[in-house]
Amino acid sequence: MIDFTIHHNKEPLNKVLAVELPMNSDNLSDLLQELGYEPPEKLKVNSKGKPYVIELNSDTNMGFAILERLCDNDTIAELNNLCTVICKCSDQDYIYQTIFNSDVRCINGIKKLFADRFMEFSDKLVLNTSLERKPTELVVKGCIIEKAIPVSHRKFEVITKYPLRDEPLIAENKDIMYFDSKYNMYHCLLIYDKDFGDGIVVESEGSDYARYAQYVPQAKVIYEQHRSNHINELRLCCPIEIYQHIYDYPRDNCIFDNADMPMILTHLFMKMTSLRNMREVLCIGIIPKDLMMI
Repeated sequence: MIDFTIHHNKEPLNKVLAVELPMNSDNLSDLLQELGYEPPEKLKVNSKGKPYVIELNSDTNMGFAILERLCDNDTIAELNNLCTVICKCSDQDYIYQTIFNSDVRCINGIKKLFADRFMEFSDKLVLNTSLERKPTELVVKGCIIEKAIPVSHRKFEVITKYPLRDEPLIAENKDIMYFDSKYNMYHCLLIYDKDFGDGIVVESEGSDYARYAQYVPQAKVIYEQHRSNHINELRLCCPIEIYQHIYDYPRDNCIFDNADMPMILTHLFMKMTSLRNMREVLCIGIIPKDLMMI
């Protein structure tokens, strides 16, 4: 997103460094120190009075908007950290417009523009939620998340701004949303902002819109933490119709999406080559993570 070049201001120009940000902070620090430059936490973007010159440039609107707002006290490390966070956002137009229309004049100023969106940019925990005035009781309901769908920030803003508008994502998944009166639990859809992390829990009761909904701050963090805690086991099924032998077993619960799945299936297939009648193999149940490498 942002290219910068460092070269000595004295003849001969025997050391030149050209880097594109963002890059791994450790790699950046090592690279600068190997070439004899100050570590990035001290290397100012304005190198007046130093034996070297830093030239910053960018071919993108985003990069140009950021460079226009740097001050003499900003460092290469701060610039790299800013780029690392911002480049993860899919809605680059929103980020660019916010920076471009602002009058901030330093990296910390840019961070404050998004302090309520990126936890990395705030020194305190910021939650986007609603507060009730003088509540007599805070009532909550149990919600089981049947499915989680990440969307862009712009899409998330439209859904939250017009919750009673028909939404294709809700319509496509309305069959998995319902209220279980036996256990007093709502089975819901989670739609979360993949850029900034907030989400909404929806139970549409068969409708195409968010008939029942609640805003959940930092839903992305909660969901990803849940996934990481439950990744130690995999549910697999062999590719034959076994569901007729299992009463009311949800087919969607049978396959776990995992990057190692091809490798695991390859090993399992090698183990099962001696079985002539594959229909005898009904199910490969739960495989602990420590047994994956078989």
